[in-house]
Amino acid sequence: MKSQSEILVFLLLFLLSIGLFIISTIWGKDIFQKNVDMAKVSSAEKFIKEIDYSVKSLIKSEGYQEINYNVDGPLIIFDNKTIETRTVMTSDISLPTEWTNITSDSSYISEMLDGDVFKVRLVYPESDSYRVEFFTEGPTLSKPRAVRVEKNSTYYEDSKLTIRIRITFV
Repeated sequence: MKSQSEILVFLLLFLLSIGLFIISTIWGKDIFQKNVDMAKVSSAEKFIKEIDYSVKSLIKSEGYQEINYNVDGPLIIFDNKTIETRTVMTSDISLPTEWTNITSDSSYISEMLDGDVFKVRLVYPESDSYRVEFFTEGPTLSKPRAVRVEKNSTYYEDSKLTIRIRITFV
């Protein structure tokens, strides 16, 4: 009789352990996915800020800089003033659903959640003294390993200094 009760206690403890493991796995999955999505947001913001920093330093000097692209989504050059990166969100994290500026000086970095796609963009509006134009000689949409930002040329157009920045997907 004693051995039967020991087996019964063992089975009950085993089933309780399995049940607790399943519940904690289901509960922890949501938290884990939110952490993954927050890392995606941070990575996209960091990349766009690095592009912005590179452009600002290239405006003052010559040369090029290469930036690793660690974003899980495409990079898009929309027009000669806007670069945008996108990544898909799979959890329910709180992000703005309309364009919200996270910086504002000579450039604007904005972000928004459009459905399940998180977008971060860099825009260089015309200033009183100069304008920045982005261009690429390849595709305007890519998921590169790295991005090369290079000062290509400067010239005056309508008595305003125009600085051309070549974006190359590596």
